[in-house]
Amino acid sequence: MIECTLTQSPIFIIDGGRRHAGASGVSESGPMDRTAFRLVNQLLHQDVYTSALEVMGECSFVAHIPMTIAVSGGNAAIAVTTMTNNTLNTNSYKPNQVINIIAGDRFSIGRLQQGMRLVVGIAGGIDAPLFFDSRCGIIREKFGGLGQGKPILSGDSFAIGCYQPVGNEGDMPSHYSNQSSEYQPIISPNTGIAGVTEIDFVPNYQHAQFSLYARYLFTSQLMQVSQQSNRMGMRIHSSLAIPSIVKHESQALALGVVQIPPNGQPIVMGPDRQTHGGYPVIGTVPEYALDKLVQLTPNESFIFVPVNIEMAIAKYWMNLR
Repeated sequence: MIECTLTQSPIFIIDGGRRHAGASGVSESGPMDRTAFRLVNQLLHQDVYTSALEVMGECSFVAHIPMTIAVSGGNAAIAVTTMTNNTLNTNSYKPNQVINIIAGDRFSIGRLQQGMRLVVGIAGGIDAPLFFDSRCGIIREKFGGLGQGKPILSGDSFAIGCYQPVGNEGDMPSHYSNQSSEYQPIISPNTGIAGVTEIDFVPNYQHAQFSLYARYLFTSQLMQVSQQSNRMGMRIHSSLAIPSIVKHESQALALGVVQIPPNGQPIVMGPDRQTHGGYPVIGTVPEYALDKLVQLTPNESFIFVPVNIEMAIAKYWMNLR
């Protein structure tokens, strides 16, 4: 068992999501940062869809059994405190390291110094009830998580599953344990305006129905992620509102689609989005670009950059390598 002794924000249980549940009106869910999610499981040599934790702030845990963890996504200090001969010893780690923890250890994650969220992978994953073949919890729909969609809060305890290594012999990834690795930030500005991150989007859905002026505003001005963003959607602030169009029919919403509501402030659909909606869509942010977008803090500027579907597919596969 693991006990959460402190957390600033709810901690969500995540896995590969419910990718085929949309037809039943069930949200897909899954990780916000899919690259970080895959990476922690690769570091632990287990299936890349093994359940993990998504955290957005300082938190601490007590391990009641031995375990192995890996942390990725943003950048924050990680500390493990062990009692040895009645003396407390604390070791510090960085993201993208595999860390062995013994029973009784306390491990904590400090304030995020870069990015907005971290993924904490645990060898064996989180042992929580399945709903539509997923352990992801959605508070709005009251299923998954620790039950009824409940996230992990201070004082909660949860179990881990049986470790099943893949692509590697041995019981645990101990030969990688506590090894230092150079931190490589996932969110790094591309070429273009100095200090501004470029976020790719594929023009589709109702893009052709938007005016030339609206399409120009969408790609020519700096934007920021609003503090009102959540797992349902990333609300975007633009200085000049994007003129929307009239649309009444509801339509299926894929991960990353960019809705333009009547107020002209874009909304990028996240993993816990509703399965359909009526706001017009100007395009879709591909998964690899969405991983960058969800790590941007509200004071960081970015710009949308149009790419065709062939380029988006090529970048997607390059990101998986």
